[in-house]
Amino acid sequence: MGFLSPRALGITLLLVFVASLAVFTRIVAGLRTGSGIQGEDRPLDQAGRKRRLRQIRLGEIAIVILVVLLLNALFRLRHEFLLPQLVGIGMNILITITVARVVIRLQKSLKNTESL
Repeated sequence: MGFLSPRALGITLLLVFVASLAVFTRIVAGLRTGSGIQGEDRPLDQAGRKRRLRQIRLGEIAIVILVVLLLNALFRLRHEFLLPQLVGIGMNILITITVARVVIRLQKSLKNTESL
């Protein structure tokens, strides 16, 4: 049926939950301090601008890949076990939202440096 016994699976899920809670707490603490992108207020040189554009493009590609993988997981939902699929779907959605927020922040910082 599976590689883990029910006890090992429970312990593993508990560890994943604790780790997720720690990461979530750290993210919320980082948002409260208002830490932005480094060097956001100073003008970018040509290499920095290209690097930021490359990061934005890479983030957009990552979003597309994550959405395609999400659709794949949703189509396979009825063929696999429900709980692991739901955990994977939830993680995919959270990662997609995080990458989207980073891309939006990079785009805003790029616009701000252009206006300087």
